[in-house]
Amino acid sequence: MKIIGTDKKKVQETVIKGDLVLEKDIVYQGNVVVEGSISGTCGSRFNLEVNGNLRVSGNVHVSKLAVTGSMHSGANISARSISAVDVSACSISANSVRARDINTCKIRSYSVTAHSISYNPECGHVDKAKEKLLISLKRNPTLY
Repeated sequence: MKIIGTDKKKVQETVIKGDLVLEKDIVYQGNVVVEGSISGTCGSRFNLEVNGNLRVSGNVHVSKLAVTGSMHSGANISARSISAVDVSACSISANSVRARDINTCKIRSYSVTAHSISYNPECGHVDKAKEKLLISLKRNPTLY
């Protein structure tokens, strides 16, 4: 753990090198950087809550993911429910996704709540993403 000094206040940042395997519910304070992936065991019911920002270089696979700030994964995010201010990943899969802004190229969800959803053309799944998003919007037409 390291403390980063800023003009207004000190921001706590936790850097985890390698994969993070959850064995119980975990709550982090401050910003978390995982240089690897986050997962529970197979069929896990483990929850991850980050009171700050979360940045992951690999996949995220947990039961429930709640982030008070922004969340970015260089790969895929899957959970039963995902909640963050901003969510960014190549593929997002959850029963419920709540965010102010979502940036992805594929989204699979029964319920999507967001102010804006944009596509990341670098993933290479843009056509499929539009199809998946339309399905998501039909299932939950109240998007704000």
